[in-house]
Amino acid sequence: MTSRSVDIGLDTPKRHAGVVHSSTLLRVETPAAQWSYSVSIPLRAGVHPHGPLRLPVRVVATVSVKTGTLGCLLVGPDWTTLLGPLPPAVGPGLHTITLLLEQASPRPYLAFRNAGSGNRKCRFTITSVSLSPDHGDTLQWATTLEDVMEGTPPRVVVAKLLAAIDTRDRWISDDIAVLDRLRRKWSTVPAGLMDRRSTGDLLRLSDADLREFWVSTHRQTTTGSGFAVRGWYQHLYRDVLRGKKVLEIGSGMGIDGIEFARHGAAITFVDIVEDNLRVMRRLCEIFGITNAQFAYLHSLQSLDSLPSDYDVVWSQGSQINVPFEFAKHECAIIASHLKAGGRWIELAYPRERWVRDGSPPFRLWGNLTDGEGTPWMEWYDLERLLNRLAPTEWQPLLTFNFHQDDFNWFDLMKVSS
Repeated sequence: MTSRSVDIGLDTPKRHAGVVHSSTLLRVETPAAQWSYSVSIPLRAGVHPHGPLRLPVRVVATVSVKTGTLGCLLVGPDWTTLLGPLPPAVGPGLHTITLLLEQASPRPYLAFRNAGSGNRKCRFTITSVSLSPDHGDTLQWATTLEDVMEGTPPRVVVAKLLAAIDTRDRWISDDIAVLDRLRRKWSTVPAGLMDRRSTGDLLRLSDADLREFWVSTHRQTTTGSGFAVRGWYQHLYRDVLRGKKVLEIGSGMGIDGIEFARHGAAITFVDIVEDNLRVMRRLCEIFGITNAQFAYLHSLQSLDSLPSDYDVVWSQGSQINVPFEFAKHECAIIASHLKAGGRWIELAYPRERWVRDGSPPFRLWGNLTDGEGTPWMEWYDLERLLNRLAPTEWQPLLTFNFHQDDFNWFDLMKVSS
């Protein structure tokens, strides 16, 4: 595979609903509607199967955003089939946006769209687009046939083939690299039914403003239309968890953990992002919560220092955003800190939602469920969950899909280690 970069010409863009003010550097104005496409750059010359590059391919676009919020994505000629993960949207300023083209297509496009809300247009300039070989990130580890062949004529090397098939050890040994990859995304946490906020930004708020932000976000996500998403289970479990020792995996901004701690649960907040935990500490101080603990998950070894007498493990979508084998290893460690008879309570995404979204690769599905830049997402049902939690034995107490198959719920009791 060649290592050289391929520059893509900007002189023949595909025009959608955007207005192109200049063809020299492609000065573009998007429509006002959010997610509307403006222009797309054809990439076929660089990634055609008989061209100089093979998948995966790194796509680098240099853009200058004057106003609004710009999003870009790699799509097929139907404009709906994702060909790689979505990068985060960008605001005003000069940006170098890197995407990874992973899926083959006879006519791939780099599409630019308005990612801003509030019916505001985005004005931006595309200065360059280039392609180069890429071996994928930590969560990719895809192996092509030529990677396991040697000699002339080429023949498959069995040892290389077996090593490529068995990636379990690599996932486990590279746990810090995997968590670092996730940290890039999950420093931005859900802050309402649709909104997301950086915890770095939240830390800059005053105590009064941070308290008001948490209260308003909690109200939005647990009452009215939010009751069917979070409100019902907080109402159901608020008294169940009172006085219990709870290990919350993935605290985010504490919509669940802070609520349960305010009602008497002894919560240990575990998170892979230090700023997320700093927000939890401040919220605990603001609400007078004194029985909380905090654990930064730098690596899986970080879990070893936790006590082994938790009554409940609370995991709201935090075990479904890594490959299955990695999650299985992590869950085995977490389960060892749950006492016999304790509860494993988890929210996940069901297979029905994955099918409804077109059964995309797990590396791409997260962009549809949790927004741009989500590196991985898997579906679960009871059988898959029990397999992930094996060999520990569990007694299912409650399991069902809800919110029109957007989510599913699992409440299991630990029978034995």
